[in-house]
Amino acid sequence: MGLFTQKSRYWQQKLGGLTPKAPPSLAEAFQLFDHLALLPHLALHAAAQGTAARTHLMCVELLRRGYLPRKAWILRDDHTGAVHSHAAPVLMVNAGPAQGGVIAMVFDPALLDGPATGAVWAAALGVPTKDVQIVALGHAPPGYRGDYLPHLDKTAPDSLIFTNALTDDHARRHMAGLAAPSGQALQRRVQPCGLREPQYKPLWRTEGAVAPFIGTDHPALTSSPRL
Repeated sequence: MGLFTQKSRYWQQKLGGLTPKAPPSLAEAFQLFDHLALLPHLALHAAAQGTAARTHLMCVELLRRGYLPRKAWILRDDHTGAVHSHAAPVLMVNAGPAQGGVIAMVFDPALLDGPATGAVWAAALGVPTKDVQIVALGHAPPGYRGDYLPHLDKTAPDSLIFTNALTDDHARRHMAGLAAPSGQALQRRVQPCGLREPQYKPLWRTEGAVAPFIGTDHPALTSSPRL
C-alpha cells in the first residue's frame, strides 16, 4: 500500500503529483518554523491542548509549501485507562555536520522557540527520549490504530481516529475553540530549542509575547483533554 494506509488516503490526495522538496537547511528550517509560529489559527498559547489538531493543520501547511512531514507522538497511559498524548510535525532537516547532517527535527512552536531534535522535544515535555515515536503521515503510532487521534478508545468512530475528509474542519474547529477571548492577549510560554543563533532571530517574537518555562515539567501529558 506504499506510504499510506487504506483508511488514510486523505494524505495521498493532498500530496497529489507533488515531488517533495529536499530537506531544508537549518536556516530554512527556522524560516519554516517561524512561518508556522505566525499562523493565527493554531492557538499556540494552549500548548497542552489540541496537539493532534494543531499538528494536522501544521502538516497540511508544510505539505502546501512542498515538504513531506512526518508526525512525532508521545502517548502515555495513566493507568486508569486514559491515554494522554502530545504531537508535533517532523521534517528531515539538513542541519549541517555539527548537528549530524540530515536529521529528523520536531516543529512545535507551542512549546519551543525553534526546530529541535526528538531528545530536546522530549526533555521539554519531561519524558524520556524513548517515548518519542516518529511515524509517516497516514500511519498510526506503534500499538495504536489511527493516525489523527490514535489515543481515543475503541468505541470512538473511525472518522475521528483516522485522517479523512472531515479532519480539516474538525481540527480548525478545535483550534477555534481554544482561541483567546476577543480583545484578550494570551502569553505564549516556550523553551529554547538550543539552536536559535542570532542569525535565526525569530520573526514572531514581540516584547512580552514569549517567556521561557521555569524547569522542564510540562502539563501536556497530565492535563490535556483526550481530543
